[in-house]
Amino acid sequence: MRSMINVQDNEDFAYGIVVNLAGEKLYEATSAGSIAPAAVMPTEPYAWFGEHNLTSPGDGRQIREFFAPVMKDNQLAGFVRAGNFSKPTNLLNDQVSSFGLMAQPIFLLTTLSYFLIRREIKPLGRLSEKMEQASLSYGVQVLTPAYGHDLSDFIQRFDQFILRLQWISRGECCLEYTQR
Repeated sequence: MRSMINVQDNEDFAYGIVVNLAGEKLYEATSAGSIAPAAVMPTEPYAWFGEHNLTSPGDGRQIREFFAPVMKDNQLAGFVRAGNFSKPTNLLNDQVSSFGLMAQPIFLLTTLSYFLIRREIKPLGRLSEKMEQASLSYGVQVLTPAYGHDLSDFIQRFDQFILRLQWISRGECCLEYTQR
C-alpha cells in the first residue's frame, strides 16, 4: 500500500487505511499532518463498496472517503479506506459557468428569432408596397407618414387599403380621407 501511496503524488491525498471488522487499523499511510478519522463501516454486503464524507479530526478539513471490502477465505475480513481532502468549491465560478450555460440558448434563440422574424416580415413590406401601388393606379394617394417594415405598419396600411377599395367600389370621394 505504501508504494501505491508514494506513486499517487497527489496533494489532495489524506490517507489510506486497512481496518478489521472492529474498525481497528491494521495498516495506515497518511500524508504529512493528516489524521485518519474513525468511521463506522457497513455490515450488509450491498453496502461494502461506497463512499462517504468525513471531517479530519486534526484540522477539520472535509474528506471524501472511498471504501471497499477485504475478503479472506470468502469471508469479510475488513475494509480498505482511502480518503482525499475535498477542495472548497468556488461558488462564483461554478455559478457563472452554470448561468452561462443556461443563458447561451436564450441568447442564441433570441438572435435566431430576430432574424427569422425579419425574414418573415419582408414579404409583408413588399405586399404593403404593392397595395400602395394598386391604390395609386386608381388615382388615390393617401398622405401617410413613412412606414417601416414591421407588422403594425403593415396592418395599418392594409386597413387603409381596404378602406380605399370600399370607397372606390361605392364611388365615394376619397378626398376627405386623404386630408386627415
